Amino acid sequence: MKRSGWFSPWLAGWINLKAMLLYVPDFFFLKPGLVFFIVGLIVTLLGGTETTIGKFSFRLHWMLLGISTTFIGVSALQIGIIGRLWHGYDRIFESQLGKIFSYNKGILSSAFLVLIGIICLLPALSSYIAAGFSLLGVQYLFVFGFFLIMLGFEVFGFTLLCELAMKRKR
Repeated sequence: MKRSGWFSPWLAGWINLKAMLLYVPDFFFLKPGLVFFIVGLIVTLLGGTETTIGKFSFRLHWMLLGISTTFIGVSALQIGIIGRLWHGYDRIFESQLGKIFSYNKGILSSAFLVLIGIICLLPALSSYIAAGFSLLGVQYLFVFGFFLIMLGFEVFGFTLLCELAMKRKR
């Protein structure tokens, strides 16, 4: 079956886009992921403190937006790093990553995030129980605690994936 002439540039563009997504994780995942992570973390912290800047009042909804943005950033960073490890074309990156994200550091960081998250949950849980199992208001520390627990789980899974990818290379 012969393809018409107008289709071939689109097909070439589609193939080029596929190659860029597969082999250039920096531009599509690492850099945007870092921006999303930093901006999301700042918005999360501002929302948790009920800060007002100009006309903007950062409250719970901003905090939830920040948490979502942070997780999009973390996921993009993780996909980009795994992509670079998978292709193995940058030995310097792999050695630097091995120093920063070792198995021990990743597992300890994960455990630390989950522990701090649980500690953040305790006061909110205590007030929930004291109020007869009802919510009296927005518990920002409770939301932040769950955020840290979820982030700890992400770090744990990423650490295991990095370890598998590094072992695959050896």
